[in-house]
Amino acid sequence: MNVMLTGASGVLGTRILETLANKDDIRIYALTSKPDALAYGLSDEALPSALDRTVVIDRDLALEDKELFDKVEVVIHAGFPRKSDGASIYEGLKYTYKICRVTREKNIRFINISSQSVYSLKRERPADELVEPCPESLYGLGKLSSELLVSTSFEKGQYTNIRLASLLDIRLRERFVNKLIRNALVNGYIAIQGDGSQVFDFMDARDAADAIITLAESPQGWKSVYNLGSGQPNTLSEIASLIKNQLKREYGIDIYIKNVESKNEEYHNSSIDSTEFYRDIRWKPIYSIEDTICHILSFSFEEAGELA
Repeated sequence: MNVMLTGASGVLGTRILETLANKDDIRIYALTSKPDALAYGLSDEALPSALDRTVVIDRDLALEDKELFDKVEVVIHAGFPRKSDGASIYEGLKYTYKICRVTREKNIRFINISSQSVYSLKRERPADELVEPCPESLYGLGKLSSELLVSTSFEKGQYTNIRLASLLDIRLRERFVNKLIRNALVNGYIAIQGDGSQVFDFMDARDAADAIITLAESPQGWKSVYNLGSGQPNTLSEIASLIKNQLKREYGIDIYIKNVESKNEEYHNSSIDSTEFYRDIRWKPIYSIEDTICHILSFSFEEAGELA
């Protein structure tokens, strides 16, 4: 199978390439605006195999090569900016429009990586696909707009929008979980905002990559929208406790947790119900949040050792 991947040098993109390194029957056309950064994001173990079956192409030049799309069976569109300013959102939507226009002429299946941020963060239960979108950020609105572009470009069953949970990865240094870990190691404590009752659904980027590849390999007939998350929502207090307990158990390090009063304390719930994806695609996550925290901790200690 020939797959085109946009956003190939991003965190999710490189995790997808690493996962594909174990699949001999898939060839990938990796579209990126940063070709030199792509190899940097791959692990040493996956690098030779992944690049052996990967053709790296500048994302804008690829759109001009109509013959390239004749070779492609599935597009995984993960090339939307993570920045939430208006200019970045506009560029993301413009590129989505362009690749949809080229792809629909070739009868190629299309996987659009959207976000759980299209839902309200004030929801009282995990959002399923029947919940009406209600984005509360410019980024969420941009993602919802990308879904509308995709849904009006392709026939039903030929495309799907994946409303992805927030990812965790060793490279996502600005995620607050990664920041909590760094603060614990540097200062000996974790500070959490308010009472810690905020609910989050974090997904390991390695699981997300495996799920998306499994989806790409599945038969045609996808639903137009799927939620994709860990299925294991946790409160902020629970996440802080997991970090504290792992530091004690694995490294013999004692830290403490303190609650910090927040001026902007609001109810927060980013959990999603991924039952439909699990059932239709016959896939389940491998990594628990404990596994992911352990992975980030291990990397943090290795990084600290290299800098010492």
